[in-house]
Amino acid sequence: MNKPDEIQRVRAIALDADDVCSLEFEAEMKVDAAFDLDLRDKLRDIVIDAEWKLRDETQQDWYFKLSMVNKFGSVENRSRILAASYLSPSLFRSQSSCFNQFIQVE
Repeated sequence: MNKPDEIQRVRAIALDADDVCSLEFEAEMKVDAAFDLDLRDKLRDIVIDAEWKLRDETQQDWYFKLSMVNKFGSVENRSRILAASYLSPSLFRSQSSCFNQFIQVE
């Protein structure tokens, strides 16, 4: 899946360390990128598609949230970061192909 040009990196963070089915996707904007509603809508559609594909694949309920940020903040419990575009795909803890495809924004 191709990332929009305005996006630098993406990561998925478990909202609760005990529940990996509730995730926040953070999309880090490039320094010179301007936020606009079309970009937000495009990213939201990608997140919704990934959520429904995961529901179909796993027969589990998934809940995704999207945040567009200028710079990633620190995460106190780093084990909550389940996947990130800046990590090797072999490090991903998720076994779902569509989850991994969403994160691998090349």
